[in-house]
Amino acid sequence: MSKGLQKFIVKNSENGAALLLLKLSPYIMNFRDNFKGDLKRTFIMSHTFSSMFGFEILDGKPVIGVPEEIFSDFLNVKFPAVKIIDGKSGLYLLFNTVNQLGGRPVAIKLSISKGKQDILLFRKVVTFVEMRKDGTFKNPTILNSFNVHVHKSKLLDWE
Repeated sequence: MSKGLQKFIVKNSENGAALLLLKLSPYIMNFRDNFKGDLKRTFIMSHTFSSMFGFEILDGKPVIGVPEEIFSDFLNVKFPAVKIIDGKSGLYLLFNTVNQLGGRPVAIKLSISKGKQDILLFRKVVTFVEMRKDGTFKNPTILNSFNVHVHKSKLLDWE
């Protein structure tokens, strides 16, 4: 983990974004010694971690299941948008940080298939819901789900 991110987490230990990054840090590819790239505000999640998220269509709407072990951390972070980048695989979950990282959004990149990207772009909104250990989704309620708008972009404009 970079020293800058370590400082950010220590200074903002009560901030939901910092706690989420700390909890996800073992799965963030950017923190590995062999990572090649110069991303400062995009955290690439491992394929193994990405595969822990579920995807279903419930009542005609796309729903992403978040493992129950980290769902409360997701609820404590405001996700203003989900972005899909032209010509790139993956789903970018944008969230806001405090001014230590410039006050600009950062993103967590989850690996998803092109087909799922197309469904999300068509629907324009995705619901995130708590997912049980057995892979089943809890019924979406105001306490265990939240909606996020899906946008298409040509570049990583938060970088």
